[in-house]
Amino acid sequence: MEMKEILTEWRKLIKEEEERVVFNPEEVDLPVPKKLLKLLDPDITPQKFAQRDAELDDSGKPQEHAFACAAFALTYADNDPEQAMKILKMSIQQLPKIAKGMASSSEKEEWIQ
Repeated sequence: MEMKEILTEWRKLIKEEEERVVFNPEEVDLPVPKKLLKLLDPDITPQKFAQRDAELDDSGKPQEHAFACAAFALTYADNDPEQAMKILKMSIQQLPKIAKGMASSSEKEEWIQ
């Protein structure tokens, strides 16, 4: 790859990162628990995210889990609430299928052992 091609790719990546729309809990006029503010920080490193996500998984309340899911849906929807609602509704529809697939996979593992 030539230097010119590398620079062109690098510029594309930077532009994509700048254009990425991420939910920011500090831009919401609602009380947001500190642990969610830390988890949903748009500038969080992947390592810190994994750590804080595990902490929320272990000690978080269902309301906090729901807020986090809504925040992730908003990020996927580029902060468009209507699109986020569609995503969440579709995810609810997927749950029975996923559960069935998990049960099927679990049965296969038991059969193999």
